[in-house]
Amino acid sequence: MAWKKLAHKVHQSLAILIFIQMLGWLIGGAYFALVPFQSWVKSQDWLAPEPAITTPWPSAFAPGQVDALKLVQSAAGPLIEYRQSKQTHRVRLADATPVDSLSPEQISTYAQQRYAGEGELISVKFLDQVPSRWLGLVDELGQRGLVWQAQFDDHRSTRFYFDQQGVFITARNDYWVWFDALWRIHIMDYGQGEDFNNPLLRILSVLAVILAISGSALALSSLLRRVSRWKKKLAIAQKVT
Repeated sequence: MAWKKLAHKVHQSLAILIFIQMLGWLIGGAYFALVPFQSWVKSQDWLAPEPAITTPWPSAFAPGQVDALKLVQSAAGPLIEYRQSKQTHRVRLADATPVDSLSPEQISTYAQQRYAGEGELISVKFLDQVPSRWLGLVDELGQRGLVWQAQFDDHRSTRFYFDQQGVFITARNDYWVWFDALWRIHIMDYGQGEDFNNPLLRILSVLAVILAISGSALALSSLLRRVSRWKKKLAIAQKVT
């Protein structure tokens, strides 16, 4: 029958498509379960605490003169980050002066202070744009540019990122790249990797329902054929007896 051939073709085509995605889900799920997230993926076990800040507050930042302020550590030394008139600024804690452009040597020194891993620092460079990875699928800093990158030669290929004023942004490594790529495949969001209800996932859900319906139709058809053959055999046996 024509509908059986059509159902079989639809079922076979959808099965291949959905199997590929399900394979991605299974591989991703295994990776998420087996690879330690905080220690390996986020490099927390190889990230040393920030050096303690002991310099006293300058009198220019007495309470009430700014909307909000906090201390941050950087490659340029301790900084005051304050918010005033809806704008955020940073100045040196020691003398309240702005941070000048930093040198690779300053970033190198601070990066090694923050690194607690087993490798050695092999490069420090300023990037206008962080290169994407995994065929362009993974962006380590979400398209953020104008950052310092410190690269270490450990087996994870650990990378520390700092902003233009030398403040630590985040740590990345190859485990993180694989995690992010598999996560995007897992939720089928190949843009920002955050949309759990994206169109591709919706389409695959509909296709999975069609796969189930076509499979059920084929299974029912096969069952009916078997019942029909069984009835014919039973009828023949009754005639013989």
